[in-house]
Amino acid sequence: MTKLLDVRLVIQVGMILFAIVGFYFTTKQRLDMVEGSLTEIKSSLTDSRMVKVEMKLEEIEKELRRLNMHLISLEDFIDEEVLGNMMQQK
Repeated sequence: MTKLLDVRLVIQVGMILFAIVGFYFTTKQRLDMVEGSLTEIKSSLTDSRMVKVEMKLEEIEKELRRLNMHLISLEDFIDEEVLGNMMQQK
């Protein structure tokens, strides 16, 4: 009978260890998958933020070009007025 108890004890301890090891590895696998997904989400958020920044920069560049055109027109107008006034004074 003592030998039968020893075999049962070994089987029970083995089953408990098997359950603990299985729980550890499945949990580790799930955590690795979650970390991978989190990294992917972070990179996609960064990418979308970069796209938004690039779009905003394009808008600013367009506005700067428009302002530059206005300044050039204003400079031309001032040059014509100054030259026109100088010509009239002569």
